[in-house]
Amino acid sequence: MPLSLFSKMGNSRSAPSTPVIATRDGKIQGKRLVDEPNFKADAYLGIPFAQPPLGDLRFRKPVAPNKWADTRECFEHPKKCIQVPFELLSQNDKDWPASEDCLYLNLFCPGDYTLKGQFLIILRLLSVWFPWLSHDNYNKYPVMLFIHGGGYACGSVKAYGEQGICDGLVRQGVVVVTIQYRLGIFGFFSTGDEVCPGNLGLWDQIEALKWVKDNIEHFGGDKARIYFLIISLSTYDNVTILGQSAGGASVDLLSLSPHTKGLIHRVIPMAGNAHAPWAHRKTTADYCREYAETKLGIKADSSSELISQLRRVSADRLATELHMETALAETFLGFCPVIDGDLLPRPVEELRKVAPVLPVMAGVTSLECGLFIPNKDLTEENIKKMAEAMLPDSAIKESTDALVKMYREVALRKQPKNELWRAMVEIAGDRMFNISTVETLKKCSQRGAATYFYVFDYYNPKCLGPFSEMAPSSDASHCSELAYVFNAGVAAPFAFCDHDKQMADMTMKAFANFAKRGNPNDEGEKCWLPFDFEHPGRHMVIDLKPRMEEEYLGGRCTRWMELQKHE
Repeated sequence: MPLSLFSKMGNSRSAPSTPVIATRDGKIQGKRLVDEPNFKADAYLGIPFAQPPLGDLRFRKPVAPNKWADTRECFEHPKKCIQVPFELLSQNDKDWPASEDCLYLNLFCPGDYTLKGQFLIILRLLSVWFPWLSHDNYNKYPVMLFIHGGGYACGSVKAYGEQGICDGLVRQGVVVVTIQYRLGIFGFFSTGDEVCPGNLGLWDQIEALKWVKDNIEHFGGDKARIYFLIISLSTYDNVTILGQSAGGASVDLLSLSPHTKGLIHRVIPMAGNAHAPWAHRKTTADYCREYAETKLGIKADSSSELISQLRRVSADRLATELHMETALAETFLGFCPVIDGDLLPRPVEELRKVAPVLPVMAGVTSLECGLFIPNKDLTEENIKKMAEAMLPDSAIKESTDALVKMYREVALRKQPKNELWRAMVEIAGDRMFNISTVETLKKCSQRGAATYFYVFDYYNPKCLGPFSEMAPSSDASHCSELAYVFNAGVAAPFAFCDHDKQMADMTMKAFANFAKRGNPNDEGEKCWLPFDFEHPGRHMVIDLKPRMEEEYLGGRCTRWMELQKHE
């Protein structure tokens, strides 16, 4: 396949229009972004999957959109959810308008979907007698639905672009859906009771998955379908959900919920999962009430009155900010998912034991917290506090000293000139991302799931713009892999060099392979070996020269998991 990662087609105003598609709710038209003799790709931007959550619908579960009569032009990205932009993650969409009316998705698909939709059933029937007609060219495309990160407080689909997706993942032979959901107070406020149990942002994500189930065949996508062939019954389905950071945690949480049965078939949680210490809480009701009182000046005697008053507050006043300092110090994001007795009816550990066994590909970057900790004014006391936060309350001083020593030794081996900083970053990375990623893979593998582990280790500092100067390291930090999944600068816009193009091609192919077959290898190959009980650290290092490694971080994540068992 040619390495054609950038098309020079026109922008949203000059790109030709797509065919008109009749969806569940009404007709829509998008724009053609790639128009080559042998490949075409279309984009439909800003498709509503729920009613605007305004007025009385604020703090309620999403409701399917009203139908429309005229053809809806889906040419522009939707407005992002109201938020206080987090500078590191908002370079691509910082000037994009925001609104409480934000429940829209973008869809990107190969340009032959109308042909597939018209002739698929006939070809399936004929293939019973003429097997050569069942060639993959006549099959539906796998679907990849992406959930953006941002600490449940910020982010948008605008940041992930459109042209790069069409010329990247779509060229690999998949349909891509990127979705928005309510953030901060709008998506994760909870009274802890039936008035507003919480998890509205997750309910939004489920509503988007339902839209995919009902509509994706119109765009060549594969979902649960049933055909009667004489007296036999065949089913086909292939929807992969992937997300990064809080999006990765969302993906994992959704896979555990009884409300997503039949909607999800593979999962790719990137730098986030349900076991991450910041991913969810048992309850946030006390925090939410205190926030309403201290930040918004709202006092109420009952949950009903609290929500009633919050519905009268202007949306702009409810914009929420992501505080990374608090997240690192306390592993607490404030507004986040909760065990609500409904979407998440029981603790994550219990849900994992009974959830559907789905193929999983999970991973992290080689230095997740490299951009989150400034390289200045660090002291021995900083490292000690970080180490103490890792240990149970019953730990003795000698345990803290031993832990500090271990991470200092790691830092001296890897970066002696910045020893204190590197030790802090290694501790924070293990605590926030690495340990829980290994734990998730281990639990999934124990249930018999096909599990694949990656560590993204390629780093071009341009992918993070001016913020790359904050880290005195050439290791890939949080968000570094996004540019190579979405074939364009995500955290910051930048022009790809030849090595970037090579990395994008390699990364997109692995992700698309997993979406197609539940296996990141090319068909017939076994270069990327699975993570399993006998190989609990086996992972693929994704770099210009990818390689399999049997041990991850010297086995320290596994040792942490054993320690936590005996707390």
